[in-house]
Amino acid sequence: MEDPADDFASESFFDQNSLQQQIQQIDASADLNGADLNGTVTNVTLPPNPAVIEQLSRKWYSGCLERIAWSRHGHIASISEDGSTVYLECLRYDQGSGSWDLHERHSLTTLFEDATSLAWSATGGELAVVDVRGRVWIYHTALNAINRLTLARQGALDEGDGYLQPVGMTWLSQDRQERPRNIVLNATKGEARWQHGNARAKPLGPYWPRAIAIVHRNGLLTLCFQRRDGQYMKVSTQLSLRDGELYTHASFAPTLEGKMIVALHSFKKRISVHFLTIDWADVNQSLEGLPSLTVDPVSSNVSSQPTASASLPDSYDPDSWTLSHLKIVPTSDLEKAVQVYPTILVVSTGINRTVGITDAGFLVSGLIKRWAVKPVEVKLHPLFDALPSTGSAVVATKPMITLQEQSDKEEQVITTMHQVDGVHNLAVTTLENRTDVLSSEDLSPMSYAASEQETTCMSQSGFAFPYTQTILNPSFSPGACVRADIGADAKTQLVVMEYQLGQPQSQQPLDPHIDTAIAALNLTFARACWSNATIDDVLMCASRTVPPELIPVVISNIYRTMFRDGEFVHEKTQGSEVERMFHKQIMAKVFSYHASLAANCSHLPSMSPTEGRNSGWTLSGQWAWLVNNVRQTTTLLFMNLRDIQNVTIVVSQDFTEMLCANLRWGLSLIRFIFNSLLEVGDRETNPDIFDEKDRGRFGDTLGDGSQGLVALLLNCHASRIFLIAFVRAVRTYAKVTEPKSQHQLQVLQCIQQQTSNKGLSFAAIEAILEYRWSAAGDVEGDIAATAVRQLDMMATGIVHESYQSTIKNLLNKLINSPSGLRAKLLVDRLKLFVDHIDLDYIFLNQDILGRRSDSQATQVIYDVHRKRPITKGMAEPHGSGKLMVRKCVRCGSFSEDVVVPPREWPKQVAMVLTRCTCDGNWVLESWENVQK
Repeated sequence: MEDPADDFASESFFDQNSLQQQIQQIDASADLNGADLNGTVTNVTLPPNPAVIEQLSRKWYSGCLERIAWSRHGHIASISEDGSTVYLECLRYDQGSGSWDLHERHSLTTLFEDATSLAWSATGGELAVVDVRGRVWIYHTALNAINRLTLARQGALDEGDGYLQPVGMTWLSQDRQERPRNIVLNATKGEARWQHGNARAKPLGPYWPRAIAIVHRNGLLTLCFQRRDGQYMKVSTQLSLRDGELYTHASFAPTLEGKMIVALHSFKKRISVHFLTIDWADVNQSLEGLPSLTVDPVSSNVSSQPTASASLPDSYDPDSWTLSHLKIVPTSDLEKAVQVYPTILVVSTGINRTVGITDAGFLVSGLIKRWAVKPVEVKLHPLFDALPSTGSAVVATKPMITLQEQSDKEEQVITTMHQVDGVHNLAVTTLENRTDVLSSEDLSPMSYAASEQETTCMSQSGFAFPYTQTILNPSFSPGACVRADIGADAKTQLVVMEYQLGQPQSQQPLDPHIDTAIAALNLTFARACWSNATIDDVLMCASRTVPPELIPVVISNIYRTMFRDGEFVHEKTQGSEVERMFHKQIMAKVFSYHASLAANCSHLPSMSPTEGRNSGWTLSGQWAWLVNNVRQTTTLLFMNLRDIQNVTIVVSQDFTEMLCANLRWGLSLIRFIFNSLLEVGDRETNPDIFDEKDRGRFGDTLGDGSQGLVALLLNCHASRIFLIAFVRAVRTYAKVTEPKSQHQLQVLQCIQQQTSNKGLSFAAIEAILEYRWSAAGDVEGDIAATAVRQLDMMATGIVHESYQSTIKNLLNKLINSPSGLRAKLLVDRLKLFVDHIDLDYIFLNQDILGRRSDSQATQVIYDVHRKRPITKGMAEPHGSGKLMVRKCVRCGSFSEDVVVPPREWPKQVAMVLTRCTCDGNWVLESWENVQK
């Protein structure tokens, strides 16, 4: 009798090979994370990294272990593995490679015994470092460079011990409570553009300019604050009501009432909550006064442990959970918003210990528990109302604070948790080295709330951090789009959010998902503008994510979202708001964002074809950078106007020379524009003296003024209005006909030398900047269409065809006509021709202008603030004596002012030197290295 047919193909179900043969068939070199031959990813769970588990296990015993932190201004501070050194780094743009990376690491001079955690203040101006014994060092950021800090408090003088080990610390609010600030909530898509939802926010309290609160292992709270004389003092109070109780974690949150909520977690796995009130009356009245600390404990406390087992949910095993993170999500600070009660978050790690008695177990899951800190009105039983009253006064009942448990959230094993700056979101990393951004409302991933019509953050719109093999001690940039971590080699590693934005250049309109992603990127930039945070992280993310074809779209969208159409039409148009643009504080960042994005887009026009220069920026980037420089020069002039009219104010000669140098540079830029206009006319009337390779057209490929840098400066209303503002400032200085001080005399002489003595009058300057010349290219009666044309020119550097005749009209109707400027002797062509304007002097930065391919001349390094060549560096105060200069990490410009602020300079003007003209941060570099 034959065997029945094998219907289920046993040969494919059972491997008939021997065990030895099966072992030999395994490819030991196969990548478990990669794709197989069929293109599918092997579904294999990698074993946890021991280093990640070690870092997580440390967080079970202390909530104050932030070994790397990112400041609002862009500093990245980190603690060495042995806890003896604090390093300082920042992002920088490498002009050669066209990419963002870390600048050279700088070590603080302080030698620590065992530093465990550090924290930046909310404004980014202060850094606190604590060690395992509870001692506190405080540093202030230096005004001259981002890679320098100044020691303001020496922690070695503190008396510390093991019971004073910090378990939590936070800086007090530094925003004055009477100053509401602008908050950008979201971006929503309208009919023609994306729109930002803005709201006013009142800072939460308690407030003090410089103060940090620290909770120690024994429940002691220490407040370290700065007095009016600059000295730091300490005052302490005991939070714990039980003697000898020790704590593992502490978290803080400000409130609308000006009190601080402090949550503590003890070794007994109980969570207690306290309200801290700080009275600064004695400090304000007397230099020796100390603040009064009042602690109001919440009567109820809760257990941090889930009751169910981590591995067997139906079993009771609370010991299978260990708390790793304690956070408080504060109430909303938005005005007229629905107030949500502060929420305590507890992140616990589940451990399966059922393997064996001697086995330590393994990590299986994570759990987030929540409690709302909610006031409850206390009411007596109605029968008490029938009792006779002992008095006529009405007794006000004080609400009782309770902890109301919310629903739990099961998660993977969470290794780190950070609150994202600017939005109420939480960035978490998991044992599988995954990074997620969770909503603080329901703890759901923001990526689940994706929408084509609205976005609140980059994670919601498809941006995500790529997989990395190890995440140990991450810290997130102010925009939460770049993650910094200390790698196994003790070096800082950067990971940037990614999104595949690539698409054919001709695809219009944009794919809705790509359109939303660009809106989310610009939303992050807008938040940085209004919170005065660095934009370097946003630029780094954009440079690695956005393809060059989409850069003009990103640029035009940020203008259309943050400004109104009326701000891009000429000033005589009804409803025009173009003159308001000059007064907006965010313009420095907006122009810098524009210039940095457009700098290296190879498909956009540049000066290279007409000037014989290599590796320069595109015309769009150069336009934005020049306008930003005009903006700062004009701002300096207006800031000093009050001082020049006050003869009692003594101004140093150094300051006068700086002011005159800025006047000289601005007027040289205008003469450069005039020379370019006249040369276009010369090319038409005397074409024989020019050849095809002749330089000096500045991107005007045809030589007829239809394109190029000068055409952009005159046709874009934004640049023209900034030039007008500069001329108005110079006019105001020139009105002082009888100088009463040496400062006034030198300024007047400088103005006269750079105008009439150079063949150019004020009347001629004002005439070419009149609106009517470029207005001919506008769409009459249509503000929206005109704004689109203007923004396209600004973003691409290509002059729209309707504006291409502007320069010819200026020549034929204004300059060379029988009744024109030359006929009226308002322009001296010979003087303008003889006074050659060096293009390197106009740009002050050869990386932006581009380097000549045939030049062997020594490079001239200009000071971008003082508008003059740098001949040598300066020695850094309290340094090694080596000559140093400052270099901008964003545009690569230089400054010789190593000591900031300079002596006898007006304070308001001197503070302008703390940033580059592009709003970028400075770093100190050796003059010897810069010259190489």
